[in-house]
Amino acid sequence: MWFPLIEQPGRVLARRSRILLVRGWRQLARWHRLSYERRLLASLSDGQLKDIGISRAEALQEADRPFWDDKA
Repeated sequence: MWFPLIEQPGRVLARRSRILLVRGWRQLARWHRLSYERRLLASLSDGQLKDIGISRAEALQEADRPFWDDKA
């Protein structure tokens, strides 16, 4: 019988560590992108906001959210 956790614990741990590192990196990238997009939203003119169908108040409310506040 083959038990990967018993026979090769170092490889399993290394693989799990890589997976966690990749997930963490992706989350940091997502947060960075959200922060960037919220800053851009706050910088739009009233005409541009009207074009996308949101008010200045809605744009500022979204822009004021912290980067980790992610609806997705």
